[in-house]
Amino acid sequence: LTASFQDSASYSAAFSYMKEQNCDQAIKAFREYLDDYPQGYFAINAHYYLAECAGQQGLTRQAITNYKAVVEKGATQFTTPALSTLSELYQEQGAYEKAIKYLKRLKKEADGRQNQLQALSGLMIANHRLAYYKTSAKRAKQLLDLDYLSDAKQNLARYYLAKSYFQQKQYAEALPLLEKVYKQNKGEKG
Repeated sequence: LTASFQDSASYSAAFSYMKEQNCDQAIKAFREYLDDYPQGYFAINAHYYLAECAGQQGLTRQAITNYKAVVEKGATQFTTPALSTLSELYQEQGAYEKAIKYLKRLKKEADGRQNQLQALSGLMIANHRLAYYKTSAKRAKQLLDLDYLSDAKQNLARYYLAKSYFQQKQYAEALPLLEKVYKQNKGEKG
C-alpha cells in the first residue's frame, strides 16, 4: 500500500469515530494518526477534530494544544473556528493576555459579523479585566459603531464603556451611559 493511501485510510478511520460521536475512540485514533503522520495530508483536520473531541470531553489542555496546532498552520477552513474557541477557552481560564492574542487575530482574519462581534466583545471584556481601560473603551466604541449590533450588545458595550470611563475618573462621560444601561435594563424587566 502507498503511503498516501495509508495516510488517508488512517485518517478516515479516525474521522468515522468522530462522525459516530464516539469521542473516546476518535481522540485515540486521531492521536495515532498524528503520531504516524505528523505532516500528513489530513494533519490539520486531525488536530481540529481532536481538539473538538478533547473539548467535549473536558480535556481543555489537550484541546488548546490542538487548536493552537491548527492556527499555527496558517489560513484553512478550521482557522476561524479554532481562533474563536481558543479565545473562549483562555477567557474561561482567566488567561486574558492569551485570549487577547487570539481575539486580535480573529478580528483581523475572520470574516462575518458574528466573528467580528465575538472578537470585539472579547477584546473589550478581556482588556477591562486586565485594567487596560482605554483599550477596553476603544473596543466598546467600535462595537457601538456597528449598525447591526443588538440592543443587548449595545447595552453591554455601553456598560463596559461606562466602567472604563469610571475607572479613568471620567465621571461626566460614565454617568449618561450608566443611565442608558439602567433604562434599557429596567425596560426589559418592566
